[in-house]
Parts: sequence; C-alpha cells; structure tokens
Amino acid sequence: MTRKIAIALVILPIAVAWAVEPPHPDSPFIESIFPRGGRRGTQLAIEITGKHLAGASAIRVSGQGVSARVRESSDKLVTAEVSIAPDAAVGRRDLRIISPRGSFVQVFEVGNLPEELEREPNDHWEEAPLVRFPTVINGKVTAKDYDHFRVKVRAAQVITFDLNSSRNGTRFDGFLSLLDLEGNEIAAQDDYYFDKDPRLVHRFAEEGEYVLRVMGFREAGSNSSDYRLTVGDMPSASHVFPAGGRRGSTVEMELTGVNLNKVDGVVLGQGPATAEVVDRSPGRARVKLEIPPEAAKGPHPLWLASEAGELPNPLVFSVSDVREVARPRYTGFRIHPPVVINGVIDRNGAVDSFELVARAGETYSFDGAGMSLGNFLDPAILIYDSDDNLVAYLDDTAPNAFDKEPPSVDFHLTHTFERAGSYRVLLRDAGKRGNPTFVYRLTVQQAQPDFELRVLTNQTTLRKGKPVSLRVRVRRIGGWNTPVDVWIDNLPQGIASRTMTAAPVNTRVRGTFGEDFFVDGSNVELPLEALSDALPGRWPLVVRGRGVLGGRVVEHTASVDYPWQKTGFIRGFTHEQQIVLTLAEPENISNERENVAAVASQ
Repeated sequence: MTRKIAIALVILPIAVAWAVEPPHPDSPFIESIFPRGGRRGTQLAIEITGKHLAGASAIRVSGQGVSARVRESSDKLVTAEVSIAPDAAVGRRDLRIISPRGSFVQVFEVGNLPEELEREPNDHWEEAPLVRFPTVINGKVTAKDYDHFRVKVRAAQVITFDLNSSRNGTRFDGFLSLLDLEGNEIAAQDDYYFDKDPRLVHRFAEEGEYVLRVMGFREAGSNSSDYRLTVGDMPSASHVFPAGGRRGSTVEMELTGVNLNKVDGVVLGQGPATAEVVDRSPGRARVKLEIPPEAAKGPHPLWLASEAGELPNPLVFSVSDVREVARPRYTGFRIHPPVVINGVIDRNGAVDSFELVARAGETYSFDGAGMSLGNFLDPAILIYDSDDNLVAYLDDTAPNAFDKEPPSVDFHLTHTFERAGSYRVLLRDAGKRGNPTFVYRLTVQQAQPDFELRVLTNQTTLRKGKPVSLRVRVRRIGGWNTPVDVWIDNLPQGIASRTMTAAPVNTRVRGTFGEDFFVDGSNVELPLEALSDALPGRWPLVVRGRGVLGGRVVEHTASVDYPWQKTGFIRGFTHEQQIVLTLAEPENISNERENVAAVASQ
C-alpha cells in the first residue's frame, strides 16, 4: 500500500482513538531455547520455554537451509524438531515462533563442530564427564548449580573454553573456572565480552586431566540460563587488524590469538571471498583477503576457518567504500578525506594524533568505532586548533541509559570549522586505557547530511479496541537538522495508523534515579488501531521516513532492530529484517482455542 493510501485510512470519518497502550502483556515471549543451536547436516529436538505459547502453529527460521516443525505446545512450553541442511550457512539466525496471540523472535545458531548435551550428574568436580574436543556443549545452569566437564590434555597444549549465552539473548552472567584433579582452581574468567560472556584460554604446563566448571556469577542461574560452550584446541583469535577494508580491494590482515598455526583461511560473512594464508604461527597469522566489489557496506562476521570449516565466535570486519589507511605510526599524519584510518590504542595513555587542514565553514563528520568492533575501547575524539584551543570533544554520541535503551558505544561527531587552518585530531580511550586488542576505525569525510530509520522491535500484537504503537528511532547524521516524517507504508486492510513527525531533538530518557539521558536520535511512536472490519491475521510491515533539507528530499526504509531487553542484550539489526504485525482474535475466542490445544497436548 502506498503512503497516500495509508494516510487516507486515518482521515476518513471513522472512530479511531489514538490513546495508545504498551504492547499487550499476553503476547508470546521466549525465555529459553534448548539446545539453542545445532550442527549443520543434523536433525535435533528443541524445547522452547516462555509465556503465552499455547496454540503455537509454526516456527520460522531466517535464511536458507534450516526448517522447524512444532510437535506440541502449551502455555509455557513448545517442543519442536529442527532440520539443518548440510550446506546451511554457519552463524546466528532468527527463530520466530508464531501463535494466535502474536509472534516472538529469539536466536538460534548453526555450527560446524560436533555437538553434545550436558549430562547430569555433574554438579561436583569429581563427577565431571570426559569431553572430547573440539566440541560444542549445550547446557543449562540453574541457581547454585555447577556444571563440570573433564578434559584430557598434552603438556603445552592450548585449549579455548568459550561460553556463549548472553550474546545469544539470555540474562545469564556466566563464570568459568579451571580445576586440577584435586579440586584446586588454576585459572578463571568472568567477563571477556562486552555482553558479559566469559572466554578462558589456558596453556597447560603438564599433561593430564583437568576439570572446567561452568557456573553463574555469584551462583546465579535459572531454567532459562541456557548456554553453548565451545571447547577445543582449534584456532581462536582475540582480534584482527585492520578490522575492515574497502570493497573491491585486497587487505592483508593480521590475526592475533592461539593455535593460529592451524588456520586455513577466513570467511567474510556469507558471500564469496578469496583468502590466502601468507604466514602463520601459534600466536599470529597473516591473511590476504579479497573483498568482493559487491560486498555490502558495514559490519560483517569474519569466520576463522580450519579443516573443520568455519569456527564459532566470529570477529567483526567492516567494509567501506572509501580509501583506507592502516596504522600510520608517525605523529601528525595528514588526513585527506574521505578516508578510514585503522589504528590501535595499545597501551595506557596512548593517543593517536592526526592533522586536518580545513577551510572556513567546512563541515566534517568523524565516526569512531571501537566497541562495535568487539573490543573494550571507548573511543573519544578531541580536535585542537593551531593555538592549542580545544574546539571539539566527544566520547559517546549520547549518554547511555542501559536499562531503557540500547547503548551507543562509539561516537559520531559533526563539526563545522569556523576558521581556516590546520587542526590536530586526537583519538584515545575515554578513560585513557590501552590494550593491544583496542583496535579502532576512524572515518573522516566531508559531512553529508542524512538520517537513519530503525524500528526498535520486530513484532507487535494488536487487538480490537486496544491500540498499540510501533517505536521508531530517527538518527540524524552529518548535520541533518530538519524534521523527518515517519509512516507505515503497507498497512493491511482494516488497520489504521498515521504519520508522525520526528523533530530534530534527541529524545530524553529518565534514569533510575531521575537523571536525564538522551538517546542518539528521536523516538517516535507510530500508532496502530484495528478498525471494525479488520479480520485476524498476520502481516509484515514496512516503515518509511521522509525529510527535506536545503531543497533536497530524502526518503529511507527503516531497518529492524532486536527489541532491547526483550531479547536480552542483543544489539543491532535482526537477521530476518522483518516486522510482523499480528491482529489477534478476541480474547474469549483465543482463550477457548488455547485451552483446547493445551488439553489435547496432555
């Protein structure tokens, strides 16, 4: 449906009340998927736990090569069968469960390594079953629960233990502890990733058997604390440099990590790319990667590959369409925009300094990526004029209210230079920290005013007489400073909405103690109302935005984000890139059908 028709729906003389309620609390919600992944070329049974799952009729998995079939459903449990094709792409997928009350998305992983389920009893270290690696262990940790696994190693062998839970949308804060066979702790790891998952890499001095303990931080856990634990002496990288390149070019990258003498290559995203291992040793590997000219701009997963194929836990590699420079080591490197500068803040207090010559009135944009590349660098930018006056500083683009909105972990600065001259551009960590893993990408170019649209959920449920809203974020970049109209482009028959306007002011969010935070952009709430002739059903929605700046008309289609907190702390774009609207049946009818389904499944 065109925008004109969509607007016409709301200007007809119909009774539409735009007092919008929050999403209905009785729509489906997934708390856990177990196991949360599987090896390609296999079939497996999974259990989905949550709320309001009765009557679930279908499960849809994004991408090609993975299908799922519902076996039984009740209010809190759905059992299903999943089939993974031998040629299914490795990586994370969206798994959407569909019921009369609506739909809900969580994530599911496809891997290459052998997989097994945690076997009880293993609460005590003396009960730990022997694990043959490489393998992926699927388990759960309840409150005050301990899972133990025994490994047999050679002297000087380096083993990686990587626990993936919070990164897959759970609320589990895992902790890894390595014990000898007398129960003494010889190594431990809490938070390795930004998302709080642990990764423990250990070189064993002596041959023998050892025990890995998986537990929750402060013995936390629950029935929804599922995890995927990768164990083995396979190649594992802590970071890659540079962490990106220009499409259509060949980039020579250096991987740093362990067991990299076993690396056979790298795989960029899911697209074709040619990679050649130039040199490799246990701690480092140099790889030449040919980035396809058609590669999409933005971040891609970069998979390490061995004889087993792509390995779990990819790095982040970003593709640009401008000239790139890797680690200019001398102070005062002159910036010639547009350019991406790749560097490392490798020690405490380190500062990288560049020179930019600007004309009076020129506006430049500066984008710094650190945490979004998977490391803990909190990049900050400082700009000084020739008289050593600070003319611009930025750490986070917007102060973060982590409990309410997805955090903005890197910076975007747009600055207009009032005077012509030479300026110093400094990049450092905001806390003046440093680490060899603190890789960054600084993009500098003349500002191109534009905006981005992001829908902050991938599903919503609507009932007659109970309007809801769809939250959309308008993020201004490059100095865009005019309003943006936002609307739903393809409204189904019987569903009404209206265009909303995002003013060029960042949305304020109240913190826990009443303090002010501002999101990186403007949130607008698109209302949705079911009219009297609307029939129950399910439809994909498309959100569009339009703005005018300096006589230039710009229109964009919104991308779709994971709903912050509802799918844990997963940030960024969904794999499926679809918003699904469900118009549910009247509550009395749907409850009757769900009761029948629940009785039938008993």
